[in-house]
Amino acid sequence: MNRQVLALIGLALAITAHADLSFGGSSSRGMGGAGLAIIQNPANDSYHNPAALAFSKGVRFGLGNFDLSADGANVRTILDELKLRPGSAFDIAETAQLLRRFGSQNTKLVAQGDLGLIVQTAGISAGGIIEARLLPNAALQNWARNGNGDLNSSLLNGARGDAIAVAAISLPDFTAGMMIPLENGKLAVGARLRVMKVYYTHYIANENAIRAGSSALRAPEMGGRDYLSKQTTGIDIGIMMKPEAETPVTLALVIENAIEPTAKFDATDVQGNPIQIKPLRRAIHVGLASETDNGTIFALDIIDIGNRTGRSEVRWGAQQKLPGGVSVQAGYASRTGYTTGVGFGGFNIAYSKRLPMQISRTLTF
Repeated sequence: MNRQVLALIGLALAITAHADLSFGGSSSRGMGGAGLAIIQNPANDSYHNPAALAFSKGVRFGLGNFDLSADGANVRTILDELKLRPGSAFDIAETAQLLRRFGSQNTKLVAQGDLGLIVQTAGISAGGIIEARLLPNAALQNWARNGNGDLNSSLLNGARGDAIAVAAISLPDFTAGMMIPLENGKLAVGARLRVMKVYYTHYIANENAIRAGSSALRAPEMGGRDYLSKQTTGIDIGIMMKPEAETPVTLALVIENAIEPTAKFDATDVQGNPIQIKPLRRAIHVGLASETDNGTIFALDIIDIGNRTGRSEVRWGAQQKLPGGVSVQAGYASRTGYTTGVGFGGFNIAYSKRLPMQISRTLTF
């Protein structure tokens, strides 16, 4: 690996305490998450829109972006404290201490990524997403802010915290694209079959566990188990249309979970009320992109039309190619704010105070 790429990685790790981090093969993360209609590296772009594989040639290593994102506590701090166990986002013995440590506010950590092998216009890949939440109640938040760490304080009376996590792991994904010639342009269609294992965890730390730092309790729906799991399948559909024009414009449509995965969990909320969690739902996205003669790429996406996942937004961004294979990106997502990024030799790093959710890796719960 050359020195420039190592320097970029070092810079990224140095500032992860202050921003969400994304690194990998796609420049769209630095463009506010916009890029459903971008065709720069079809093997990597296919993780956003499976139709991009219709433009792929030869054998390629496909690298989807690897994202680390946190709300509440910063990424570095919560990763230092989090101890994972097989099938679960939390170690039950550490959950009460985690909630005591991060009790001043709700905290959410999201980690996701994909990689695979592309041969001509078809590919096989593996990846997934995990979203973990620490949800302290009002009493615990008040103690964390005003109790000065006193575990005997009356401010802990009635304290409670919930640790909830959902993960979807591909076992694996199969993607294929096909080109359909048009009289005045090109039409590409693609599909991704997602074979997944979906996991759910819910632990509860009551006042006694928080004071003692002892093991949390499993929520009633867990039935004494550390995690629940379901195997399911889903299909994403992608379309790209590239009309012939002096200023090339590409249009895109992606139907995430066009065939919706059936994974559901009977669960409870933080008040103990019964709810049902369906973490993978259908969503429709559209986009357009254009590249100028001087190497500037513009992209605009409308995400989750109809707001079925509760994350509807508009994303826009731009990338400027520079000499030496370097590129810089900037963009904005209406729900999460500004992002910036830099690329070198096909490797991209993006920063944002809060990264937008990646298309095809959206959890709802």
